[in-house]
Amino acid sequence: MTAPYHCHEITPNQVELSSGEQISTRTVICTGGNAPHPIIKDLAIPHDRGRILVDATFKVTGSTNLWALGDATLVPDVTGGELCPPTAQYAIRQGWHGAHNIVATLRGNPIRDFQFKGLGQWRQSKNIVEWQKIVDGKSQDFSLDSSGAGST
Repeated sequence: MTAPYHCHEITPNQVELSSGEQISTRTVICTGGNAPHPIIKDLAIPHDRGRILVDATFKVTGSTNLWALGDATLVPDVTGGELCPPTAQYAIRQGWHGAHNIVATLRGNPIRDFQFKGLGQWRQSKNIVEWQKIVDGKSQDFSLDSSGAGST
């Protein structure tokens, strides 16, 4: 798909583009890049790679009561020592956790670091779509080839 068209509707049997074109399908795999808004680099707060620097509680680095979360932030992953990826499975949990920490702060209660291991990730190699899930430090794979046949 190329600009200026975008996906208008996805049903079990087709994808309709904003141009009105309909594409018959049995499988839709959606991928999309994300980037924080360019305005972040102009804000007077710590940032790196276009994202706001926060600690594991979502407080902006060096602040007391300024919070940020979501795709626009670099959130430390306290379970793995790296950064949390800007994906929906993290963002949903970050939203709830961030709200909890803000309310806890307003009530004078302790706040907690965000901790989430992730549920796995999709990857595509050659003509195979694979799902990888990490369970107790062991990788479990499920593959779906171009015919729709699955294997583990």
